Amino acid sequence: MRTILLLMGPHGCGKTTVADALHRQGAAIRLRQYTTRPKRDGENDEYSFVAGVQTDALWRYTKAGSEYGFSRSELDNLPDGSVGVVAVHTEAIDDLRHSPTDVNLVTVGLDTLANHNDQLSRVNKIEGRVQSVEAFEESRQVAKSRDICLSGDLAFVLSELKRIIKQQGEMAKDL
Repeated sequence: MRTILLLMGPHGCGKTTVADALHRQGAAIRLRQYTTRPKRDGENDEYSFVAGVQTDALWRYTKAGSEYGFSRSELDNLPDGSVGVVAVHTEAIDDLRHSPTDVNLVTVGLDTLANHNDQLSRVNKIEGRVQSVEAFEESRQVAKSRDICLSGDLAFVLSELKRIIKQQGEMAKDL
């Protein structure tokens, strides 16, 4: 069985940074969501940028008029017995109940921002990434209610996730 770690939390909490680090260190395979929104200046390859509604979406949600989601074809690239990691917006949480049965989804909340001002400084006040105080607090509550919630610096979060990934690999071998 394949496992996907879904990293969730407010904008700027480190979801993409953590996912990229786990991939670079060989701990997990980096998976990408797709989006129909235009690519921002200087944006990396966090998303697959697509046009129109995706028919093979395992889950999808709309945010600021654009569709975000995760496609079956992205999952199909994940080998059996492996662990993938993907950064998702907390808005995806309501749609995850429609996820496939052939994958173990583990939701991981990242509660790494002390307050809304911390969030503002981490996203450099980039339009589309700044959250209102209310949206920040709501995202933070979603993060805290996940299967696993991690707080702390990057080194601690990575260490804990590597431990979790190792456990998932051992569980997959036992199946």
